Amino acid sequence: MNQFVYLGLLIFTLYYPLRKWYDSRVKLDKKWKDFLLSTLITAIIFILWDIWFTEEGIWGFNNNYFLGIRIWLLPIEEILFFFVIPLACIFIYEVCKFYFPNGLNKHITFSLHLAFFLIALYNYTYFQDQLYTNVTAILQLVLTVSTMVLFKKIKLPHFYYGYFFSLIPFFLVNGVLTKLPVVWYNDLENMNIRMGSIPLDDAFYLYDLLLLNIFLLEIFRKFGNPLRK
Repeated sequence: MNQFVYLGLLIFTLYYPLRKWYDSRVKLDKKWKDFLLSTLITAIIFILWDIWFTEEGIWGFNNNYFLGIRIWLLPIEEILFFFVIPLACIFIYEVCKFYFPNGLNKHITFSLHLAFFLIALYNYTYFQDQLYTNVTAILQLVLTVSTMVLFKKIKLPHFYYGYFFSLIPFFLVNGVLTKLPVVWYNDLENMNIRMGSIPLDDAFYLYDLLLLNIFLLEIFRKFGNPLRK
């Protein structure tokens, strides 16, 4: 039964969001085209990144916990990860928009952007030889600066609600993946700081994954989505 572990975690992650897909408060069913396009673009970027790091031995996979189907170098479950996790996190983001309609005020939001920019700048500067930390920091810098530049046009007052709440299920699932381990990491290529069994870098990896998804999602909602034409 070990080969169903990763797939089971993905199903567990997706179960509740799919149950609430037609909830009138979230209305994901009316936003699926924006979600589909933003997630597809983000998934392509992160899958290519995943293939690169797998080839370089930055991380890898324990074959005992997979079905055995691979696309390129990646287990099929790993590719599904880049669709399942964003859907679950965007569900949390949309729920936060309902329960916190005003979001964070612009000063707090901008301050958090600045804080994550400075963290990324520090990680980029002091972990030049750690490829996972370095690449994560570069993407974090690009995304955070883009968000700050377009701050008035693409307002994201709910992003940090979504991000911090998403850390809870993310660490639950990632805790299982890294504890068994389903996924292993080369600690010479990251900060070598663990939260339990989870590399600290993963928190910033989630930041990148979620911010790119939501940034694109809100761009498509504001300026239009070719899938809706």
